[in-house]
Amino acid sequence: PTGTGTCPSKPPTLEPARQWQLQVRYYYYFPSSFEEFRERFQRWIEKADQRFVKVKLVSRQRRRKRRHQLYRFVGRTQARWNSWFQKHRQTQVDSSSTYSTLPLPAVTSSSDDLDQQADTSTGIQSQYHGWKATRKEQYQGWKLRRKEQYQRWKLRRQAQYQGWKRRRQKDWLRTKQIILNEYSKPEWFDGLGRPLTSKDSIGRYVNPWQSQSTNGLHSIATLLSWRWQRFRREFSLIGGIGSLVPKLSWTTTENELVTQTEAQPLPKDPNILSMTWVGHSTCWIQVEGFTVLTDPIFSLRSSPYQAIPIGVPREVPPSHSIEQLVHHGGGTIDFCCITHDHYDHMDRDSIELLAPYVSKWIVPIGIGEFLIEKCGVQQESIIELEWWQQASFARKAENSPVLLDDTEYSEGALTITCCPASHWASRTMLDRNYRLWCSFALTGPTHRVFFCGDTGYPTFPLFRQIADTLGPFDLSCIPIGAYDPPDLNKDAHVNPEEAVQIHKDLRSRHSVGIHWGTFALGEEPLSEPPLLLLAALQSERTMLPPFETVSIGSTIQVDLGASLTEASANDDDVG
Repeated sequence: PTGTGTCPSKPPTLEPARQWQLQVRYYYYFPSSFEEFRERFQRWIEKADQRFVKVKLVSRQRRRKRRHQLYRFVGRTQARWNSWFQKHRQTQVDSSSTYSTLPLPAVTSSSDDLDQQADTSTGIQSQYHGWKATRKEQYQGWKLRRKEQYQRWKLRRQAQYQGWKRRRQKDWLRTKQIILNEYSKPEWFDGLGRPLTSKDSIGRYVNPWQSQSTNGLHSIATLLSWRWQRFRREFSLIGGIGSLVPKLSWTTTENELVTQTEAQPLPKDPNILSMTWVGHSTCWIQVEGFTVLTDPIFSLRSSPYQAIPIGVPREVPPSHSIEQLVHHGGGTIDFCCITHDHYDHMDRDSIELLAPYVSKWIVPIGIGEFLIEKCGVQQESIIELEWWQQASFARKAENSPVLLDDTEYSEGALTITCCPASHWASRTMLDRNYRLWCSFALTGPTHRVFFCGDTGYPTFPLFRQIADTLGPFDLSCIPIGAYDPPDLNKDAHVNPEEAVQIHKDLRSRHSVGIHWGTFALGEEPLSEPPLLLLAALQSERTMLPPFETVSIGSTIQVDLGASLTEASANDDDVG
């Protein structure tokens, strides 16, 4: 479904029975009602059942193959016609040579012989003229039949070309059957096989392609193993009792230090697409003359309470402060996009500081209530979207962006699309997956940007569907960190090898690695993701468009002319 999503008139309230269920629900997802127990038991029974989803994808390789097949068919048809024409022409030559080599009588000198010779010559001439008239009549008939045959061939070829053209206009959609090994419902997918915003019978949001194993729940053994690995790593780096004391400032060891450049002046050219990496998943994007801030976190640590030293500390400070970004935006920030409610992507203190300066908050369903109640954000400035919903904005007279209706059109408008992502949501023990998660696509007349947020790489062709619907993209921000240990993070984060696959699926012309080097969310060193990304790119057999990592505070610019020049080349190379 497409359309414009808006925040409800008032925050939704839960029923007393639901509030009681939330109060008694445990962190490890114990069922709190018979309805929940029945559904989970049904899913456990149907766990071995395989469900099929028909997905329609654009196949560019097939398009080239069918085109070559058409060329070969035309060539073979022309070759057969040339062979027949040459054979028929040779038959005509042989027939004419037979008549031209008729034996002539011997020449005599008597008058009777001369009269006989004259009669013979007259008979030969009359025979020749009769043969000539017959051949001319045959030639005219053959010419008429050849013209009729050509007309029929031309009409047949026109019909074949029109059919090929109609099939080509459909973008060569290829239907692929995907096997889902976990519980799913037919209404969780649309006619093209794209996943829709889905809930189970309890009211929790799910990933339709993998509804059970990607809900953010893990066994106690997995959690204890992860905590033991982290304790051993911190003990080897810090030593002694220092590994048990939380960090009070953003400091790190030298062997894990991520380089940070000095805060650079932000570009102001509206015709140039630019992205400045502030740190982690916080990016300052300028596209189509609008300013966009993503997943803001400027605090000391990723934690529910900044006054208490708990949570994951920040290793590298942000490259720009909120005051610098607001000053660069002329006193306001047009959009702030939040992908999900985790502490490292939706920081309460940062949102409270940004609330007076942000014109529009673009969030998935469920986050608007939190922004209103906890952060003091005005309800009129919040726009909540489901997956595949869009909101278009236009700037009028240098004012704040104005939301456009479906019937309105404005040149230079920016459309923000809420796209699916393979992740989960939770801020406390009682609200797991009651808020939606997503990624964002920013599309305008000249540039297209994709912000991935947090996501895993499922076996379902999720990112190919996003590229077929909204791509290809001029710039993509793809996460590459927090992937170790794999048992804990494989369904929520991607490693550099999987990030390269996302880069290929999106058909991105330029990608930047984010979500690394700021918070030690995983067990890998802070400086390891760029090295693994470089190795993954070097292992590819074909040359890919640029996919790079930059230091915190760096700015990447994509010029309009360069983007259009690379577009035609990449569309031909990517299959």
